Amino acid sequence: MAGSIISTTVTSTVTLGAGLYGDQVTITSGGGVDPSASGATAVYAAIAGVYLLNQGSVIGGAGAYINSGTGQTGGMGVDLAASGTITNAGTIAGGAGGNSGTGNGGAGGTGILLAAGGVVTSSGAILGGAGGNGNLYGGSGGVGVD
Repeated sequence: MAGSIISTTVTSTVTLGAGLYGDQVTITSGGGVDPSASGATAVYAAIAGVYLLNQGSVIGGAGAYINSGTGQTGGMGVDLAASGTITNAGTIAGGAGGNSGTGNGGAGGTGILLAAGGVVTSSGAILGGAGGNGNLYGGSGGVGVD
């Protein structure tokens, strides 16, 4: 599948190699992926050999507020379920953990998850999401690259 260019903000998960997007995606400096769904992953790929060039921002969805219990975990910035390559000159971050009214804050999301390996080159920022606030304990911050 051919490459795709994202030059505006996309508010839903981008799946590389499926649907509207090719297996090679460029996010320009004016573009970004910032899903509005709570706890959503920003960029996902289930196939090997994908390539992501990020010059903008990729931020996982923030975790949902939970009144009683633990806040929802923030979404991942990029989840490569199969191997691939990421070149980052912008920002990739996990979503913030959700807050809790009477329990614990949710954990921040992972910036990049390389479940099956892959290559990451970055001159930008790769961050885990901030942990959410809780009445009992705050959530842990997310990992940058895992």
